[in-house]
Order: sequence, then C-alpha cells, then structure tokens
Amino acid sequence: GPPAQQSQMGQQPAQMPAQRPSLTPEQLRIKISDLEKKVAFLELNPNDSHAWNDLGIMYRQNKQPAEAVAAFDKAIEIEPRSEEPRYRKATVLMQDLNDPEGAIKAWEELLKVNPSAMLGNGQSLTGMIERMKKLKKESKEPKT
Repeated sequence: GPPAQQSQMGQQPAQMPAQRPSLTPEQLRIKISDLEKKVAFLELNPNDSHAWNDLGIMYRQNKQPAEAVAAFDKAIEIEPRSEEPRYRKATVLMQDLNDPEGAIKAWEELLKVNPSAMLGNGQSLTGMIERMKKLKKESKEPKT
C-alpha cells in the first residue's frame, strides 16, 4: 500500500501569508540564534511555561505554526490555568493553520479557565465563538 506518512503531508495546503515582510538573512540569523538560546534555556528549565510560550511565539514568527502549537500545548500542560498560550494557540490554528474547529476548541478551553476572556480588540470571546460556529454552519448548508 501507499506509505502511511503520506496522509499527514497531504492535508495542509501550503499557504504563504502575504502580509509578512520577509526577513533579511541577517535578521533571520539573529532570530535563529535567539531561538537556539531559547531552546537551550528550555533544556535547563523545561518546566517554565513562560519560556514555552515565548518559544511558541518565536516559532510562529519563524513561520513554523505546527511547532508553535506544540510549544503552546507544552506551556498549557505545565501551567493549565495560563491564558496567553491558549489564546495564542487558537490564533495560530485559525490564521496560520486554517483550522477553525481547532481554534474554537482552544478558545472554549480558554473560557473554562477564564469565562470572561476577551479578544485583543476588546470583543468577548463567547461572541467570537458563537459567530464562528454560525459561519461554520452556514458554510455547510447547501445554498438555495
């Protein structure tokens, strides 16, 4: 049969976000060395949820959204009540990985931790989730 890892690769359409300016080789070099410092720091201190959160942010900037989500998950695992990694994870799922269902799940988890969580623009998270569920339903319904 076909190799098993095939399905994993095929799922994610490669999407390059247009709005982000590309880095110069120098900026990239600095970023990578920052990332390496962070990773080294984490090896010394693997139970620091802030460090994992920062690492997730850097992975996202580095256009590695899947690694970012994994780092945010690690931060959440260490500090289950932390809100920032949950919020950021949802954003990456939504914007970078095009996974609204995963984002809704992450936001709902965040609401369990903080029922009055707000979006960056001051909107309530509950309203956002309702809107997204409605959009999802509409996109599934056949157009008449």
